[in-house]
Amino acid sequence: MRTNILRAGQDHKNKIAIVGFCQTSRELAPYEDPSFVIAGLNRGYIFMPRADVWHELHGSHIYKWAQRRPHRHMDFLKSFAGPVIMHKADPDFPNAIDYPLVEVAQDIGLWVLRMNKEGVLWDTTQEPYLSSTIALEIALAIHEEFEEIHLYGVDLNTDSEYVWQKPGVEFMLGVAAGRGIKVVLPDNCPLLKGN
Repeated sequence: MRTNILRAGQDHKNKIAIVGFCQTSRELAPYEDPSFVIAGLNRGYIFMPRADVWHELHGSHIYKWAQRRPHRHMDFLKSFAGPVIMHKADPDFPNAIDYPLVEVAQDIGLWVLRMNKEGVLWDTTQEPYLSSTIALEIALAIHEEFEEIHLYGVDLNTDSEYVWQKPGVEFMLGVAAGRGIKVVLPDNCPLLKGN
């Protein structure tokens, strides 16, 4: 069964814009275009003029920690009018929804089989290959059968945590393209580029 979390009463919308923090392109997001579902994450409300759905996929040790999520983060999550997608819905947030990980992973086929050095296949189905919030957002958009997935403010171009997040995001974009979903990136975005 397909979820319909991202559209949340906007079933007619077939395009989603996932907006990250990178200043190179986050302002290019189609905030004024009503044909898009706009998906924010973490503390993006600081600069985003509009969002229809919110992702807070960190543990409570992060989103409740004032040094990591300063100012009004908890208040924002409590008052956000759309769905707040979390790994496990926090009852402190009225619109919190569990991320449908099992359904998404089963649909997209993210379970990986690996072979050990003796040539024996062993199953690693304990965790799907979803290495970041952005990858989880893309996977959910694929699962909910959006026709277009746009990324803005998502470069993953530093040597920090983005080093291990970037391959998972690019993999999800490849899955989307393989399913015939139109993937749109800003021209200056370093994702899906090679020498």
